Amino acid sequence: MNMNKSSHLPFFGLVKNSRRILEAILMAFVLLICVITQINAQISGTIFMDGNNNGTYETATEVPFAFVTVKATDAAGAMFTATSATNGTYTITGTNTSTMYRLEFTYPDGYLDGAQAIGSGSSVQFALGNATNVNQGVYVANTCDPDGVMRVMFSSGLDSDGTDFGLRSWDYTADRRAVNMMGSGGSTTPHTDDIPISAAGVAYGIAVQKGTNLGFFTTISSDLTTVFPADPVGEDVIRIANYSGAGNSYVSNKLLVDLGAFGISTSAISPSIDGTFGTHGLGGIAISDDGKTLYAINMGKRNLIKIDISGINYATIPGGGYTGAPLVVTEIALPNASCTNGTFRPGALDFHAGNLYIGGVCDANSGTAANLQVKAYEMNPVSNTFTQVLSYTPDWLTAGLRLGGDWPHAPWSTTYPSGDGDGDPGTIQPHFFSIAFDDYGAMIIGFVNREVFVDAGSTREPGYLLRTWRNADGTFTLENDGVSGPLTSTARTRNVDGGGQPGNFTPDPPGDYNNGPGNDWFFENGRTSSHPNLYTGGALVVPGTGFVVGGFADPGNPASQTGGRYINFETGRSEYGTSVIELKQPLWRLVM
Repeated sequence: MNMNKSSHLPFFGLVKNSRRILEAILMAFVLLICVITQINAQISGTIFMDGNNNGTYETATEVPFAFVTVKATDAAGAMFTATSATNGTYTITGTNTSTMYRLEFTYPDGYLDGAQAIGSGSSVQFALGNATNVNQGVYVANTCDPDGVMRVMFSSGLDSDGTDFGLRSWDYTADRRAVNMMGSGGSTTPHTDDIPISAAGVAYGIAVQKGTNLGFFTTISSDLTTVFPADPVGEDVIRIANYSGAGNSYVSNKLLVDLGAFGISTSAISPSIDGTFGTHGLGGIAISDDGKTLYAINMGKRNLIKIDISGINYATIPGGGYTGAPLVVTEIALPNASCTNGTFRPGALDFHAGNLYIGGVCDANSGTAANLQVKAYEMNPVSNTFTQVLSYTPDWLTAGLRLGGDWPHAPWSTTYPSGDGDGDPGTIQPHFFSIAFDDYGAMIIGFVNREVFVDAGSTREPGYLLRTWRNADGTFTLENDGVSGPLTSTARTRNVDGGGQPGNFTPDPPGDYNNGPGNDWFFENGRTSSHPNLYTGGALVVPGTGFVVGGFADPGNPASQTGGRYINFETGRSEYGTSVIELKQPLWRLVM
């Protein structure tokens, strides 16, 4: 028995020692797990464009925001950083689970904290080293609230006896129709006719002063006065339309200023093509984020006009507009665009996220199409310094007209080879008409052919919208083959008519008609393959809606239509339309 007991004691002793060893191993493993967890902890979240500024990420209409720097710092000063990707996500690695970090979000210039709520904080937050869903909304000042009542101001020029309306409007949401083309099957949709074309001409640039329901606008200066009559006061004027009626409806308009009273002329100067559209008069217009400063392009002198509007009162504006105080008017020279064999022709203007953006074309008037250059500049409104943010040569880009082939881009001149018949050959003399910024912070840019504003015998000139992508350094990259940054257009595969034509009307494979950048377009610029490139000017993005609204006109059946098209800026597809004019003949003239 003792032998048996003795024989068992070592066994039990071994088991007991093994258990202690096992416990020690398990404890070491648990400690190792804890150490690894602390070393590999991370903080993550998403940066998004908070379009309605409510602190909630509404993924159906709001988009991710790239290139935001996120910095995490602990009490000892150890720092970790990350940058939000194109899908808005960021991940800071190397943090400790039990350590509290100070998070600092750094946006591009001009972007601000969105509203603070459950889904979004301020640009400085505190979080543990293993926190997730530390999200942040980004907002831009002086933008429309998509949840409020919004009205679209829309201008058009048509063959007219002077009783037509140069400024119309509609409710942004209530008056649009779900259509796969501009308009609604050949009929008009609800809208109001606000200012007769004889009273103020046809608006070129429109800018709304937030919080006042006042829309400031310039007027097209065109040789084709039967379609685009001048403002009765002259081409140097800026007017204000008052939309303070029920539902932001139109009430009245007044002359703000005739710039001649301040010694400023917009008449054409120098080269031989001066005197035609794009070389004289006022162009794009924009208002600063604080609503105190108005900017306008002087296309004659090729510079900027800056007007302090902080002291104006609509009710007391003199009948002939201001001729002095409280307006303060100054001029700003544009940078040397270094155009080869031509002149820089500014046309587009927009104020966004604290900076002013100017778009124009080197006209190549004394050269070849290879000398054409599209350029955009960012201006710091405090220092008046300029930075070039976009440049490309459009000579490889072609567009078409109704039942026509590829129209090449050509230098600006006073001659136009196309006629007014279907399939007539022609060229595009590109005029940079519009700039708008989507919720990704990317520029959407619009171009029209100068001929539509000059030659009464040509009625089907193309225009088009292009997309860019915002780079980390503040520059922009042009779309290519239907791709813009992380976004790929689905317009190409969309069938919108009985013939099964693709929505952006570039054949697959491309090569016959309407070759956009990289042989494709991101946006639907037409209706069918025989009705391509119907964009006619203007661009509007209301943050948080997911759309860019542009002016479109279709010289087709059952009737010609003029109005606006709502294009999804992520997919390139048009989803809504509003038609304000129905004609029984295929003639159109429109800008927005």
